[in-house]
Amino acid sequence: MTRQALRALRTAAAVEALSLLVLLLNLATAHNAAVASAVGPIHGCAYLIAIVTTWSLTKTSSARAISFIPGIGALLVLRFSPGVKNLVDKGPDQSSVV
Repeated sequence: MTRQALRALRTAAAVEALSLLVLLLNLATAHNAAVASAVGPIHGCAYLIAIVTTWSLTKTSSARAISFIPGIGALLVLRFSPGVKNLVDKGPDQSSVV
């Protein structure tokens, strides 16, 4: 489970950040409603997946709280959360749920 959860968190973090960038660029330039309608739900799903995956990977309240930051929460969890960072450093094959 840990290997899939870590992969899901990494993927959700990338999709969340990229979709936020697309939404902000659209808002700053063309403000096309079709882009917002297409990318908005993708961003929302990635955000929710990142939160749920963080909760399944770690028991620390700081990582769980950081995961609620929209847009970059999952990236911050991957970078700064000790429990998840240990999983990333060890590699998913050698780790257990923290």
